Amino acid sequence: MCWEWTDDSGTVPDVTPEEGWARPWNAGDNHRTPGVPKRRFWATEPGGFGQIGCVHTVQGLEYDWGGVIFGPDLTWSGSRWLLHRKHVRSKANRIQDDAELLRAVRNAYGVLLTRSIRGTVLYSVDPATRQLFADLGIPKI
Repeated sequence: MCWEWTDDSGTVPDVTPEEGWARPWNAGDNHRTPGVPKRRFWATEPGGFGQIGCVHTVQGLEYDWGGVIFGPDLTWSGSRWLLHRKHVRSKANRIQDDAELLRAVRNAYGVLLTRSIRGTVLYSVDPATRQLFADLGIPKI
């Protein structure tokens, strides 16, 4: 929810959680990029490998392994989750009430976190959130 979606082809690396690593969002249904699956098939066809799925395209799917990138929209403060409205780039930013927007963002991450059956790799752009993961015993790889 915190990275722009500038391209429908599934080839422009919009998701950039750190310098030197970037991936494209899954393609939309109206693109004509050869070898890149349409939106609803990005996770099940080989051409979707290397793309990032969003909360809308992962719902209803289960994977053996998955990864969730926590962006700058939701960070851990040491005692609670903090919402950073300026980093919410999805339509959810239309929600005026901060408590309701926080609920929506947390729900989106919850959907992403529950898609994997065997395990999920977590990453956060925020050092304090990465420390939370370490404190919870999540091994650093």
